[in-house]
Order: sequence, then structure tokens, then C-alpha cells
Amino acid sequence: MPASDREKRLLLSVQRALLGTVPPTISAVTCGWNNDNIVLEFLVDSAFDDEDRERCVATEVVADFSYETITSVFTVQASGGPKTPVEERWWAYRRS
Repeated sequence: MPASDREKRLLLSVQRALLGTVPPTISAVTCGWNNDNIVLEFLVDSAFDDEDRERCVATEVVADFSYETITSVFTVQASGGPKTPVEERWWAYRRS
């Protein structure tokens, strides 16, 4: 599959999974690849809790990508942005 198609599939999958489920404690979501590992990084505020974590969308994205491993990372927004190293990163959601 061409890289651009893979990127589009990932972005659409994450955005579809996010519809109606983003709690106010999540300020942004990025997605990226490391070989066959999809990395979802959630930029959260300090009030983010276990209940918010359970609402995150990784399980829905898993259904769309059966051969890749999916890693969810939760980074406190005050840290200045995404921290997890990935080969390429795309913004799937950003609260304005």
C-alpha cells in the first residue's frame, strides 16, 4: 500500500474513532508510525483520569489495522507537545 494511502487510512480511522468521544481533558491527538507500530499520542491536561483513559479510541483503531501493533501514549500538554519519537507524525485532532 502506498504511504499516502496508509496515512489517509490512519487519519480517517483515528478521526472516526474520536467522533463524539473526546473529553475536555484531551487537547490534541497525534498519530504516527514506527515500522508496523502505530503510535497514538494523546496530549492531556492534569485533570485527565482513568475514566478518560478508558474512553480513548485505540480499540476502534485496532479493528481497522489488524497487522499493526497500536501503542497509546498520554503526554501532559504542559510538556510542550508530542514527545514520543515516530518516523512520521500527523495531527488527528487539536482543540482550538
